Amino acid sequence: MFRLHGIKKSDVEKEIDDGYVRVSFHPQHKNLAILNYTEKTQYERHWNAVTMRCRALVVEWKKKWPYLPIVIGAPRKFFNNGEPEAPNLSEWKFKDIYMSEKLDGYYIAVRNDSKYGLIVTSRGSFDNKYIDAAKKLLPWEIPPDVDYFCELCQDFEGDENIIVARHPKPRLVCWGYNDYVPLPNAPGGWSGEIAKEITEKQFRKYMTDHVEGLVAYNLNTKERVKVKTQWYLALHRAISRCTKKDVFEIVSGGGRIAYTDRTTYIGKDGEEYTLEIAALPEEHIVQMEDWEEELRDEYDKVMFWAKEDAKKWEVLGKKAYALTSETPQDIKSVAFALMDNKSHDAIEKLTWGVVKNHLLRDSTN
Repeated sequence: MFRLHGIKKSDVEKEIDDGYVRVSFHPQHKNLAILNYTEKTQYERHWNAVTMRCRALVVEWKKKWPYLPIVIGAPRKFFNNGEPEAPNLSEWKFKDIYMSEKLDGYYIAVRNDSKYGLIVTSRGSFDNKYIDAAKKLLPWEIPPDVDYFCELCQDFEGDENIIVARHPKPRLVCWGYNDYVPLPNAPGGWSGEIAKEITEKQFRKYMTDHVEGLVAYNLNTKERVKVKTQWYLALHRAISRCTKKDVFEIVSGGGRIAYTDRTTYIGKDGEEYTLEIAALPEEHIVQMEDWEEELRDEYDKVMFWAKEDAKKWEVLGKKAYALTSETPQDIKSVAFALMDNKSHDAIEKLTWGVVKNHLLRDSTN
């Protein structure tokens, strides 16, 4: 079935050229392309009408056409509750919200296309081990020309992707079709498993269980918001080492979190490490960037205070300055290092030690 809607090709090409969208082509159908936003998009929060739409969007790549016809209209990028781009849940009427379980697995899209036949994709590919596994779990009959969006819940030995939940047996669970959600009494033609509904009565207990969370879907606007449980966030953070102490080690070791997808730093053991920021859980990046900003701000405050205080030394002399009570001892130690012309590395190490004492003394994160 030919679709009359599409996405403007020049807009997509600009985002590709700027590094915000990547394109991959089908191994057999050379004019089929899958568009996906990049790690750069996530970390620069470069969200616009194109990047939010290019979340495993499958199109026909027509070289001479101004618009690219859409074959699988993947759901627009949706965010965690509380992120700047997420809708405000408090403004939604509860009667308009459908809540379903949020599954911890791998995105899979399925379409039995009348032109191209069966198409199964992951987030950025037409051909990989996740797709192979999903094909083994497909229902016998798939209605033609319907886009189904699923979660592959399966463990893969040696997989680099971090999954908190473990899956005793492989499952392919449908959580969306076209612009809708599959309801228990109206699954949209999907004969396989669908995501479980979370009712208003079940909500409080469900969010205290050992589950990832839920997806809130607005039946009127078709918007989605992810709501994660505290259990999942804490466990995922522990497994992923996305803690404030980890951010301190990275930043104090010469690395950074914001505006990069890879950083190199010197660990507390003196060894050099390279961290793939792109491999970290997306939901923790904003928090880690906030911690980085807090740590760097404190570093600047300590350094400014020590430099200003060092001027007292010039007036009072070293002994009299050491006996003053207005300045904390840790700030004095940095001021002494500055006045004694210690090396840059020594002063920086000392200053970060003060920051750690100020911000991480009672931290359990």
